[in-house]
Parts: sequence; C-alpha cells; structure tokens
Amino acid sequence: MRIKKELTLLLIALFLLGMASQPQKVNLSEKIDKTLVEAILSQLESAYEREDILGFKELIYKDFENYLGFISKLENYFYSVKFLNLYLILDTFLIDKDKVLVKIHWFKKTIDNSGAFSKSRGTAELAFKNTPQGLKLLYIRKDNPFF
Repeated sequence: MRIKKELTLLLIALFLLGMASQPQKVNLSEKIDKTLVEAILSQLESAYEREDILGFKELIYKDFENYLGFISKLENYFYSVKFLNLYLILDTFLIDKDKVLVKIHWFKKTIDNSGAFSKSRGTAELAFKNTPQGLKLLYIRKDNPFF
C-alpha cells in the first residue's frame, strides 16, 4: 500500500514538473494597455515629423492595405513639405484577439515648399496588429492624418 502511495505521489510530481517546464502561452492582449497604445502613436508622430520613411516603414505591418502605394504617396508628400507637425490624440481603443482598434482625433500643421502654412484636423480609426515585434499599423479608416 505504501509503495502504491509513493508511486502515485511520484507520478503527480513528475506530471507537475512536466507542466512547469513547458513554455507557457502568453496572451499578448493582456500586455496591451493605454500606455503602450500611446507609445505607438508617439512613435508614428515622431517618424512622421522627422520625415523618416524607414522608421515609418518599421511601424507598418507587412499586410498593410496598399502598402507600396501608401509608402510611395508618403515619400512624395515628404518631398512636398518642409515642415510637419502632427498631434495624434487617443480617444478609445479596443483589443480584439491579435488586433488593437484605436480611435483618435488629430491636428496637423504644415508648411509646404512654397511657404504656404496650413492647418488640418480630423478623426481616424487605426488598426494595429499585435506582433512579437510590437504593434504594427494594419490599416487606416476615415480621415488619414498622414496626407
């Protein structure tokens, strides 16, 4: 009887050790909070204002809608202005599996190459894909703040 008990305890201990040694799946959506969403918006603002096309590309997901057209249009836009100032303000965000849906309002000031000053504002819905490298922009709806 005693051997049976010890054997049972040994099997339970081995089972628990096996469970502990297996990699645990981490729910990435649990790590996403307001601070992280605001940080990615700040990175987008910064790369945009610096007219850093390579930095901006790093923030975009590979399956972004019309990726090549968007990047081409953005590069052309950067050539047409000499000053950019963009404010992205977070209104709400919603986590849906591996996507983060973000509603923002934005304000932008620009000076084009001819010296004309302009202001614009709008609202947009941005979708981000949660990847191991962080949040990546997946698509933009409504008023695109970047053009």
